[in-house]
Amino acid sequence: MLVLGFLLQLAGPLCGEEIRKWQSASGTFSLDAELLEVKDQKVQLKKTDGTTLWVDLQKLSAEDVQFVREWQKKKEAEQKQPI
Repeated sequence: MLVLGFLLQLAGPLCGEEIRKWQSASGTFSLDAELLEVKDQKVQLKKTDGTTLWVDLQKLSAEDVQFVREWQKKKEAEQKQPI
């Protein structure tokens, strides 16, 4: 059972992140993309066509900002775990 958990941890990053619908704070624009990175109050998103773009965090919906905060916490926790 321990081996299975270890393999699942290794496979997580290989499987990619979640593609989700991102929406602007105004609600007038949305796109499907994967969150790649958060840096300097901006998020890097990878669209379904493979192109990437940087978006100011303040331009995203409150729901998306919350998702980014949770994503950051998850990434920080993963980095603290020994391999």
